[in-house]
Amino acid sequence: MKLKLLSIFLVVAISGLYSGCTLSEVGQKTKSGFNKSGSYIAEKSKKGYRSAKKSLGFDGNSTADSDSATQTESNSSAETKASQ
Repeated sequence: MKLKLLSIFLVVAISGLYSGCTLSEVGQKTKSGFNKSGSYIAEKSKKGYRSAKKSLGFDGNSTADSDSATQTESNSSAETKASQ
């Protein structure tokens, strides 16, 4: 089994060298592929987060802001009633 894997590796390595592909190029292409896939995943995650936030009604003001705004409105209406 090990001999078979070693021979396959050697054949691939030799054919890679003959085709002009160096180890540095393979490393650069692999790194570039990982960077692109990382960017893609980050972009899709942010898009999913925003759409879920919008679907749940959390876009715009946060709940703390809306609670404090409601509290302020009720306080001002109570003050107007008291002065009348």
